[in-house]
Amino acid sequence: MEERSRERRERFQKMPTPNEIKQHREFFAIELRKKKRSDHIKKKRATADFNYTQIPGNFDFPICIVPDILSSAITNLKNIKLDPMQRLYILTESILDIKDHNLINAILYTFSELSKRYEGLPYDCIFHQNQANAFINILRSDDINLQIFALGIIVNACTASYNIVARFKQCGIFEELTRIIKNIAVPDIVEHAFWVLGNIISDRIEDRDEVIKRGLWIDCIENSKSTDDGIRKKCFWVLSNICSCSPLPPEDICKKIFCAVADGFDSEDKEILIPTLNTSFFLSDNLNDIVSFICRPKYLKILMNLLNSKDNEILLLVTKIIGNIGGSTDKHSKLLVEFGFLEKAIQLISHSNNEVKCEVFYTISNLLASTEEVAETIILGPIMPLIIENASSQNKKVQFYALASIYNVSHLKKKNLLRILIDYNATEILIKGLDGENIKQQFIVLKTLQNVFSFVKDYFDGEKLQEFKINFADLDGVGKLEDMTNSRDTKVKSEAQGILLEHFIQNQEIDMNLGLQNRPTSVYAFN
Repeated sequence: MEERSRERRERFQKMPTPNEIKQHREFFAIELRKKKRSDHIKKKRATADFNYTQIPGNFDFPICIVPDILSSAITNLKNIKLDPMQRLYILTESILDIKDHNLINAILYTFSELSKRYEGLPYDCIFHQNQANAFINILRSDDINLQIFALGIIVNACTASYNIVARFKQCGIFEELTRIIKNIAVPDIVEHAFWVLGNIISDRIEDRDEVIKRGLWIDCIENSKSTDDGIRKKCFWVLSNICSCSPLPPEDICKKIFCAVADGFDSEDKEILIPTLNTSFFLSDNLNDIVSFICRPKYLKILMNLLNSKDNEILLLVTKIIGNIGGSTDKHSKLLVEFGFLEKAIQLISHSNNEVKCEVFYTISNLLASTEEVAETIILGPIMPLIIENASSQNKKVQFYALASIYNVSHLKKKNLLRILIDYNATEILIKGLDGENIKQQFIVLKTLQNVFSFVKDYFDGEKLQEFKINFADLDGVGKLEDMTNSRDTKVKSEAQGILLEHFIQNQEIDMNLGLQNRPTSVYAFN
């Protein structure tokens, strides 16, 4: 036994500190903020390299895509000895000097064709400061077709690299986008301008704040009601990006943005619905007034209907929004139950992926912590066996929130509800929940065990209590508690020592600072 204790002690001394462990809910939110819409972001941001010769030519540049008018004007483009990077270099340099609109159109066409063929086009090689200036000058021209072509290429370039965004900012891209959005009445150009704007915002707070400073967010709100479908979709997307940066914009701006996108809840167009759900998630995560607005019957019905969706992205966002509602207030918790969330939760747990399951259990844990009326509905219903089952899930995040749900059950004042944990044999599952390196999980499991032991001690007679302790020891529960006393986390260590001293060690006056893992087995009450 001493050898086993020594091994456990050494293993737990290697556990990460609490600061090294990411909080589950925060992790999801951060990851969602980093994630760009998959239709617009295709690759990781690149780092600029001004030395053309050092960038590998990992794409093809066939001569056949170069228009005749361009290959005639720039004969070097036909040189078959050139590699793709050299040909691209010639093309990018030529845009600085050519003034003829037909030739510029041919250059932009070639860029556009290359971007369609190769997702990994090295835009950092194309958009040095001079090239960025040249594209800004094209935006200032009167040629509508050239402007649309240029904006489409700028979208891809700003997606590819933060460095390119910085170069365009130095050239006055914000001024040009503001001019186009506010003064030009050509829908295609305005749509592309909003598209560029959304890519520039990305998750950079300074760019988001610049958009707010220039009042472009107001233009987005106004154009979100546009009769042009393309403009409307882009505006919903831009508004979503504005709210995805942390910290949020001022509260009054957030409320106006939410009111603008709220109509998108019942849209059947995914390009409208996804930005609406994204915006709602980030705002409801921080603003109680937004939560109250979403809790109106109209929107709760829509959210419950969306839980029938087969689209995982929609399901995940809807469950995250509901997660922000659940437990926010007792009234909101009751509304979720009244509108049928628990029935939907059973379906989602049984048929959804682990990300969605995790959000469902997060909501359930919050509901269990709200009112005893809501908690009793959950515990006495068909969802309780699913909670117990998933508390030993192979997916660590699902397991964590299922265990958190059990923890909230153990805190209830109605002891007959706590008795259900014993009936479901939850003790064995709780012991298994002490495995791993998640300190927060270990802590809530220990708190749950303390509540369970207190219940057993108060409501079972001496023989049943002794039997419960023996079973606990047979499941290696005592050994796991010894493990916890070696934890570097003081709260985990203290809880484990408390359970051992209160329920298993006969001599209650033994100093807790003595190594519990070195105690002979005779000190435990069940021997």
